[in-house]
Amino acid sequence: MKKKIRLLCISTMLAFNAGFSATATENWNILNKSMESWNQAGETEQEAAWKCSKTYLSAGQADGYVHIQKLSGADGFLTPESYPATNKANDYTIDIKAKLNPITLENTETVFEANQITICFGGKKLKVYLKYGDAENGYLCFTPAWQHDTDEKYLLNTSEWHVYRFVYHAADYTYDVYVDNMEEPFVSGVKTHYDGSNNYFRIGADKNQYCDMDIAYVKCGTGNFSLTPQVRTLSLNSDCHIVGNSHTVQVTLETDSVTDGTPIYVSVYDSLGQSWMEPDTFTIANNKAIGSLNIPAELPKGIYEIRAYADMAEDETIKSQSEPYYVVGPSPIETGLLPVVEPVGFIIDTEDYLIPSPTNEYIFPVVVDAYEHVDETGCFKDGTKPVDRYYWYHTPHNDPGGMYLYTGPTLDGPWTEQGIRMSNDWIKEQGVSTSHISSCHIIWNDVYGKYFMYFHGDNNRTNYATSNNLWAWEYGDKVVQYDDFSFSSREASYAKVFEYEVPGYDNRYVMLLMINENNKRTIYWAHSKDGIDWKAIRKPLVRPLTACKTIPGTTTKPNYANNVSGPFLMVVDNRCFVLFHSSAGNISVAEVGQNFDMEVHWGTYLNYKDVTIMDNGDGSMSAVSRVASPFFIQDDAGCWYLFFEAGHRLGANTAYAKEDSHTTTAITSMADGGMPVSVMRNSIGQTVIRNNTGTECSYVLYGVTGICIRKGKLATGTNTLDLPGKGMYVIRICGDGMSCSLKII
Repeated sequence: MKKKIRLLCISTMLAFNAGFSATATENWNILNKSMESWNQAGETEQEAAWKCSKTYLSAGQADGYVHIQKLSGADGFLTPESYPATNKANDYTIDIKAKLNPITLENTETVFEANQITICFGGKKLKVYLKYGDAENGYLCFTPAWQHDTDEKYLLNTSEWHVYRFVYHAADYTYDVYVDNMEEPFVSGVKTHYDGSNNYFRIGADKNQYCDMDIAYVKCGTGNFSLTPQVRTLSLNSDCHIVGNSHTVQVTLETDSVTDGTPIYVSVYDSLGQSWMEPDTFTIANNKAIGSLNIPAELPKGIYEIRAYADMAEDETIKSQSEPYYVVGPSPIETGLLPVVEPVGFIIDTEDYLIPSPTNEYIFPVVVDAYEHVDETGCFKDGTKPVDRYYWYHTPHNDPGGMYLYTGPTLDGPWTEQGIRMSNDWIKEQGVSTSHISSCHIIWNDVYGKYFMYFHGDNNRTNYATSNNLWAWEYGDKVVQYDDFSFSSREASYAKVFEYEVPGYDNRYVMLLMINENNKRTIYWAHSKDGIDWKAIRKPLVRPLTACKTIPGTTTKPNYANNVSGPFLMVVDNRCFVLFHSSAGNISVAEVGQNFDMEVHWGTYLNYKDVTIMDNGDGSMSAVSRVASPFFIQDDAGCWYLFFEAGHRLGANTAYAKEDSHTTTAITSMADGGMPVSVMRNSIGQTVIRNNTGTECSYVLYGVTGICIRKGKLATGTNTLDLPGKGMYVIRICGDGMSCSLKII
């Protein structure tokens, strides 16, 4: 279910005593434990005795190593009797010499092999899992499962002895994994898990997981013992500009083990590796250099990289570093490429709900046009007729949640409450144990010919249900969960699904959702052919931390207060935008590209301070405290409506905004018999039909999709026609052996 990151295969491994030829001094000041006597303390503090955390794990002394095994029961780990306090603000290096043994028990979906190594520094947890096998079947991975997709596996002959090295980087809470004396990491930049402020070291297996391992030694020391000459980080103060403009970017280089005075060259490269400018020279002093890079206006729109590299002799190497850079079109906000909407008000005032939410939340709005997928008789596929044209669902978040339905003839209402359609008790009856269900999003699925609702419950997973009529729902299954997207995540919720084909992915649908990584909410995505089977992409789409993110053409950085969520996809003029909310309280926009391979932040789309719809009770209005969860839909006239949450989190109400009213351009006749009827607009904007046939006539009003909206009678003379809303309609009039069709715009 995951996109391939990198696949490495090692066919020849080093012998039992293999180790690292490190360039940095190795000072194992935290742990330095040989397992020649695993449960006996040595002479130093770093050689403390180890123990089994639970009786489910067995440990036996062998010649030069300890053999541990767990084949049943709850969790069980080999762990030090005393583990020194560590700090997440320091870098650390950990070496573990280990090999796996075969497990004869059968793997199932619920009980399986998962040899685990876990280290936690002040709440930042490093974790890997090992599967037994040769160079074609053994592997290292980052999530526990009975089976893994190819792109999750880092192939390795785990039946042989290896030194597994973990290097923790405090600057960004990531870690690299090395194997034996590799100069390059086996896997790099893995995000740590969040675990409070805990410190511990564990080797073994969790509940319902097997392990069978031999451990020769465990070492841990402060610092990075795998340092080689390299450009460690390349930081930019801006990563984009609008096409046709030059741009100056401040570049900061941080290096490791690079001699003072060494020149490092920085330039802009395209996807073919071609440089678009003469490189600028940065001179290293104390492993750092800062300077400006002037990017020419001649760069066409596209995705580039700013690369820092050294031109060294063949026997000397300095690892290069690069960061993406984007040249983009004009602002979708300033140019009006995205809908320009004005706040109207709350759909229903909080005190006016007839069926109140138990937690006073009226949030996560989604609106569906029920007339889009009915047959020629105006019925759903199950034979029932829509209650009304539009179905609006909202879902409280706090326990127990639930999906509440409202129906209305137009996007401006009026809305009729239909009650709760899916409750937490309902999903528990489907065998799902959860404290609440929430954040629903509904689309029509052409593959199955049904409405699909996506929702979370609990926060760590997203589920789906199906319906033929937007009223009765049948539970489907879980579609994604938190660790499908990120090794360090805990949540996978607030999902929205759209029909959009990303080039190169052979998909029909995309899912955008919120993933919680180390207490920072980030937007990730997945793709699917049918809306049920999803492949998660393990790379963030929109991130809340934007050190180098400035609004193109400005020096302004967006502020998201560590969280982005509630994504909505809009594709306009072949440009893909994600609208989302953040903990700063506004709805913002990021451009992600047709291939979902870019991240350009355009700033605030809707500022909560501009949504002055709160009635103060004295005739004045005040702004809401927050806007969130954007949802867009158009009416028949092409007018965009934005539905959104307005108010404080977990206590907001659904409000809406819309574009300025579209001017009615014409009322034209399509007479097919010379019938003496006419349509006009009166002085107050009402639609008037003049029946000059001398007799009562019948009429049928159709929407642009050909669905019957209303039937009625026209008296002789002047008749006022109450239309459902703005848009284009066709009215068929019959009487006295004559008929005609009139188009109303």
